[in-house]
Amino acid sequence: HESEYDPHFWLDFSNDMKVVDAIAAAFSEMDPANAHHYIANAGAYKKKLEMLDEEYANGLSKCRKGTIITGGHNAFSYMAERYGFNIVSAYGISPDSEPTPKRIKGIIDIAGEHGIKYIYFESLVSPRTAQAISADAGLETMVLNPAANLKKEEFKGGATFISLMEENLINLRIGLECE
Repeated sequence: HESEYDPHFWLDFSNDMKVVDAIAAAFSEMDPANAHHYIANAGAYKKKLEMLDEEYANGLSKCRKGTIITGGHNAFSYMAERYGFNIVSAYGISPDSEPTPKRIKGIIDIAGEHGIKYIYFESLVSPRTAQAISADAGLETMVLNPAANLKKEEFKGGATFISLMEENLINLRIGLECE
């Protein structure tokens, strides 16, 4: 259901800043002698999040499209709300759901009506649905990463939340046809 609770709150970077403050406060309380380190590190990370938030706001401010399609579950509603775009997902919040044939047809129709050229899938969820819709609607596929987990190669390669979100921004700008 579209009204299900979306647990992906971290995809609104203003929420992340609150989480960083809460973590720094908890560590500072448990280890007061090193509180200045926790507070300083939190401040530095919040600056990175603020810069990321600004990159998204600027990067998604002038786009020809206002809707993206995901061939998976709707993990990006916080991001969409914060940066002013719409999401059409193959299914609700659970990554284990399956879309109905009626839903798939509806998505294909929306893609055609809005001139959408891309469908997104998550890096750690099977792209099967996105690929099927892509084949039927003539869409290209791209990755959006909700950053809930990392692939082994990403971890070994030093991927961070910030780097994953920067890659998402590149892909969103392509799909939304941003200037």
